[in-house]
Amino acid sequence: MTILRQVNRSVAVIKPLQPYVDWCNSMPDIEKTGKYTLESAQEDSLALLVPTRMFMHRHDRWVDKMYKEIFTEMLNSWCTEPGLWPKDVTRKMFREWFKVEIHSEVLDTTSKALIHETE
Repeated sequence: MTILRQVNRSVAVIKPLQPYVDWCNSMPDIEKTGKYTLESAQEDSLALLVPTRMFMHRHDRWVDKMYKEIFTEMLNSWCTEPGLWPKDVTRKMFREWFKVEIHSEVLDTTSKALIHETE
């Protein structure tokens, strides 16, 4: 029997919105990979472990502090050439391109140790 253990983190799920999908579809090699859709962009969203029980009033402050790092990660996941990325990324632009969902309860379903990958 698997024991579900609560971990001392919440999770932020970063859901791409249409402007991100449009940017992905504007890349030079898009014809080789095929057009990206909003549905496919949201099927496997980025999930980030965040401080425990980050509720709405703290969620906005967290996004304000982390939006550039998250934006960079999302852009790099589609295109590894920073010269093709949008210039002057702002909080407003982040909120237009991505929806952030906060889930306050995270359970671990495995007894294996969590491993942090390093660069």
